[in-house]
Amino acid sequence: MLRVFIACFACLFTAGSALKLQSVTSDSQPARPEPLPTHQMVWSSPVGGPPSSTLPGATDAVVSDMCDESASYYDADACFEHTVGRAKADLQKDMNRDAALTRRRKRERMPNCTRRFYTYTFEQFEKEFPYMASCYVSTYAAVAHAIVLDDPCRTSSKSAADFLVPPPYSAHECNWPSYGHGHCKSKANSVRLGRRCKFHSQRAFVELYNKSGNASILVIDQSSDLPPYNLPALEYGRRGLVRAKGSSKLPYYRPDVDVSMPPPATARCRRVPEKSFEEPLESKQFFLSFKGTLNSTDGNKAHNKLPGFRLRRKVHKVLHNGRDRIIEDTSSQTTSFDLLLTSSRFLLIMGGDVEFSYRFNEAVCSGGVPVLITNTWIPPFREFVPFESYGVLVRENQVGDLLYILQSLTDAEVDKRRRMARKMCIDAFQTTEKTVSALLNFHTSAVSRQA
Repeated sequence: MLRVFIACFACLFTAGSALKLQSVTSDSQPARPEPLPTHQMVWSSPVGGPPSSTLPGATDAVVSDMCDESASYYDADACFEHTVGRAKADLQKDMNRDAALTRRRKRERMPNCTRRFYTYTFEQFEKEFPYMASCYVSTYAAVAHAIVLDDPCRTSSKSAADFLVPPPYSAHECNWPSYGHGHCKSKANSVRLGRRCKFHSQRAFVELYNKSGNASILVIDQSSDLPPYNLPALEYGRRGLVRAKGSSKLPYYRPDVDVSMPPPATARCRRVPEKSFEEPLESKQFFLSFKGTLNSTDGNKAHNKLPGFRLRRKVHKVLHNGRDRIIEDTSSQTTSFDLLLTSSRFLLIMGGDVEFSYRFNEAVCSGGVPVLITNTWIPPFREFVPFESYGVLVRENQVGDLLYILQSLTDAEVDKRRRMARKMCIDAFQTTEKTVSALLNFHTSAVSRQA
């Protein structure tokens, strides 16, 4: 039985004086975080996607990579609908769905909501905070908030709410659903163009907390910026703001307050064949694998010195044998990514130009066991499920011992973690909808945290 961190979210914060946000004149000037004190880190059946025939003449590889902006067959509308599951016009309606429209559905679900939350549509929030009306909204933010609006533990009474969930203006996801160039405002990655209001959104969230009688505020934050913590450091320690953030890392991440969010799920996570989960370990063609960029492709030699790329090259040198241990660059034509994903016992996850990796969800949903190599990235959703129950967590200075560590696991233990990884995929990592629902379930159920 999994160890669960018990909590009462309502007790997370005590009443205190009103917060004051420093005035900001423009969102065009990024503020690099100030250093924070160092803390010791303490680690504590998929649905198939659309068939290849949905794209005339397309192969499975084409369908898997159809959101690659550098591909000759890339089409923004097809990518959007394939990954998001609806047309952009429909999503724009969903992100402003009023609570009254989902009350009947909520009664039919009869959820066990120990705690309830109040949220706004984008339109409602911008009436209360007019300076947010010109702000950029990413596709990820719109999808995430459509799930929030439809959650059965949502209440239409602000006074009856245990916590508030504002629209996720700070979820600036620039590589989902399309990727390859990091275009935040590309056709597929944006639902509404405008200013990227990281300072204005923080100001609004703090004002909301001050006006709400000190009810805690759950902020969904998915920054693709470099660095991902792009506000002054003190903002990440604000009492009353619980940050559910992608690329969470110490010292900014507060272990007893915040939630480490996974990256957005790619369509691959829904398309892994049943065989990959069901076949015996001895049928796996590869013992371990990783396919990704080993050297920066932007021509900047300084980027090759980034810790993530240095780590990848070190792992290649130590582990790659060209047979059952494959560590190769994305450009290699030797082995396809999909074959490695579905035919490996262990799937390695490493950062590149940033600490986190979009491969996390794919590795969890592969039919193998994810292996996360990091010194800083907090494993996603470790707040309620320890990563070690379904994966292997190692520090970067353990790369030399990694083969021994993995070979030391018995087949029974590997199969146990495979089964748990499959469950985590289905429950939390297979789609962005499941990720946001898992976050809300954690905060509205009895399975939560108590400070």
